[in-house]
Amino acid sequence: MLIDAINTLWSSIRGAQYAVFEADTSKVVFVFDTIEELEFRADSSITSYPIESGVLKTDYLYRNPNIIEIVGRTSKKSLLAQGFNFLTDKESSIQKINENLTTYTQGIYNLNIQTKIALRKGFTLQKFTIPENLDTYGMLTVQMTFQEIMGMETTGTALKDEFNADTISAGIVQLLRL
Repeated sequence: MLIDAINTLWSSIRGAQYAVFEADTSKVVFVFDTIEELEFRADSSITSYPIESGVLKTDYLYRNPNIIEIVGRTSKKSLLAQGFNFLTDKESSIQKINENLTTYTQGIYNLNIQTKIALRKGFTLQKFTIPENLDTYGMLTVQMTFQEIMGMETTGTALKDEFNADTISAGIVQLLRL
């Protein structure tokens, strides 16, 4: 019976509408009681150069990394927090979130973010803010910014870019006209 309760609780955490977990191990990193706001941003940059008449000519468009901003809240007394405590060696869920925030901003970690709309793959925690005021009394409120990792397969493993490929020595050819 206890094992069934644990499995049900684990399934509810893994099936949460919003969760952040490691891509390589599926380890749950962040689960909150509620997500107040989630914003997904995607944009591109356009390059241009001036031509002889002084007019700018557009020559290239490149995609910038996508950004996800999340505002999450967790209470010490919530059922989800108590279940998360049980699954994480009875640590306070707020303490565990604080530790994870510190850990995951000290390096590039390949994280997946499950939202209501889609599973967003290949992001890393760029920065976070914990506001403390009268509105957040008894709760942990975290504002997190995740940035898409461009050019990584797994945590700490960069893809080989074409411009880093070995140079092929073709030599210089001179054509003579007779």
